[in-house]
Amino acid sequence: MPTIGDESFRREFYTRWGKENCISGARTRRAEYPDFEQRLSIKAAWGGAEDYFIDNRRIRVDDDTFLVLNDARTYSSSVRTAAPMTSFSIFFRPGMAAEVASGIHAPDDPEAVSCRAEGARSIEVSEQVRPHERAAAVGIAAIRASTRKELLRRTAHAVNFIHARCAAPTQARGDDATQ
Repeated sequence: MPTIGDESFRREFYTRWGKENCISGARTRRAEYPDFEQRLSIKAAWGGAEDYFIDNRRIRVDDDTFLVLNDARTYSSSVRTAAPMTSFSIFFRPGMAAEVASGIHAPDDPEAVSCRAEGARSIEVSEQVRPHERAAAVGIAAIRASTRKELLRRTAHAVNFIHARCAAPTQARGDDATQ
């Protein structure tokens, strides 16, 4: 991720931030992110740890854990490690989680799905560290087999993307040290 201090990047970034899905990755030894209200997001770290500060709590994410933070949550984070580590976040556009949830548990009537997706504005999760699930597909349940198959396909693509981007050497991708 380019430095947020680059004015041209910053201007473009904030015209789209919070309106679209976003994947953010950085490789660093030190970083401080001040309090900011964010979208629903998933946080992960490899090769070190990142501390998140939420409601006077410190939650540490490391190689073995990840964290899901609710929409409209205000928090800060900090990285302080001896060797470079990778910080990785996925931010979801407003309403996306509610749309997915309504598709998983909705009846076969397409109009009912549409109404439920529009009516549900947010999904709340328990904000705690969770162990990386080695078999993510086990927990995916949907009423229709075709929906379940599509969710598994998309999950597999996301996992493959994450592994490919985080395992590739920084120089081989043509990125600088703060990808």
